[in-house]
Amino acid sequence: LPSSTLAAVPLDLRNPVSMQFSLDGQQAIVANWVGEIGYHGTRVVHLPINYNINQVRLDSLTAAQRAEITAAIAAGQDTTPIIDGFRPYPGFNSINLFAHVASSNYHSLQVKVDHRSSHGLNLLASYTFS
Repeated sequence: LPSSTLAAVPLDLRNPVSMQFSLDGQQAIVANWVGEIGYHGTRVVHLPINYNINQVRLDSLTAAQRAEITAAIAAGQDTTPIIDGFRPYPGFNSINLFAHVASSNYHSLQVKVDHRSSHGLNLLASYTFS
């Protein structure tokens, strides 16, 4: 049988854009102790995603329709003929749309304390809250 799955790629795809920003400050606390605090962030836009626009919405099915699908699964039957009638575009299994519409954000507060002893030993403690 021929495949009944389609894939669509828009003509106006954009490249992902990544922006990184940070601000750090460092201060001597007492002799041989240095503290540092900083904010670091990243924002990415136009990330690629692939989603099925012909997926059956579960909230659109009645209890009787769900029971019919469940019974077919329990009997080991193919559910494609049952589910196909509930799809937005009957006759096609999946219609996958590729788009650059997702985004991502990251924010963090970073704290670091450094002790430098005169004997060549260092103590470093750091913490990141994100």
